[in-house]
Amino acid sequence: METKLIGAAGRIQTALEGSKVRLECSVITSNPEVFWSLPDGTLINNGLQSDDSGIRNRRYIIFGNGTLLLQQMGKKDEGDYTCYAKNKLGKDERKVSVKVGPNAPKIKLKSQFLMRVKFGESATLSCQATGEPIPRITWISPRSDVIPMSSERFQIMDDGTLVVKKVRLADEGKYTCVARNSAGDDVKNMKLEVEPEEPFINGMKGKSTGKVWGVSYQAVLLDCRAEGKPEPRVWWVTPYGHSLSAPYLGGRFQVHQNGSLEIRGVRKTDEGRYVCLAKNHLGEASLLVQLDVASLAEKPSFAFPNIEILAIKKKLKVPYEINGVLSVL
Repeated sequence: METKLIGAAGRIQTALEGSKVRLECSVITSNPEVFWSLPDGTLINNGLQSDDSGIRNRRYIIFGNGTLLLQQMGKKDEGDYTCYAKNKLGKDERKVSVKVGPNAPKIKLKSQFLMRVKFGESATLSCQATGEPIPRITWISPRSDVIPMSSERFQIMDDGTLVVKKVRLADEGKYTCVARNSAGDDVKNMKLEVEPEEPFINGMKGKSTGKVWGVSYQAVLLDCRAEGKPEPRVWWVTPYGHSLSAPYLGGRFQVHQNGSLEIRGVRKTDEGRYVCLAKNHLGEASLLVQLDVASLAEKPSFAFPNIEILAIKKKLKVPYEINGVLSVL
């Protein structure tokens, strides 16, 4: 009996990337020889199931009824697949077109949840995603803000990796990566933690010094941005030995939450050495600031001499000369 194949010729079958696809090729005669032609022209049968490198593998499997199983579908597998069946009396063929449709994003290494870094170092948060079309990566900060692709503090690489530059305590928290395309989205959460660290002031550990000039009766700010983990206790010691802990507000003096000291209406009597101290159980840091106060420059003015102005009660006679003759007006 002549070999005959059943099934719709020219049929289009859609598959998701990474999925398995069965292409049916049922033969109505017995003991035919069945083989398939792949989109690249490679022929495979039960005796030779291989890829274009010639290495036998299990990506392509032909079952006894002629059905072809395709595994781990990808864009490169798109195209026309042709089933051939033949025996001594004849042959037949059927063609099936396979298209790999949109594939929802899938983020790799989702189990990587916690990232610990030291103060001042850069943190790298991975978010590599697969999908078709290629997914767009968006990062959300712990404050629920969308992180720009490039800024002074952040950089999103081409592969979706987020780099947090010069990590500070304020950078701690949950970062969310969203991979999205037309087929769907995937989400990965990562927590960034700063490792325990002894205090430092204005980026300096240990002891440091500085000098600040103030202008009389204006405000002056003595910068003391103290950081550390655990968060250090911060206080100032004035030239008169008074201790002002952060936060503090009293009279003209205010110690802000970040440790900086503000003096409003600064005076000459405020001059001297101010010491900022930051301490936690890992250590301490100090900053000595010399405050000098300059007087306001006075507006220039003319000094008038003591001149007595008298009223003129009689006619003033002014001498003048014309053609050598002296006269009086």
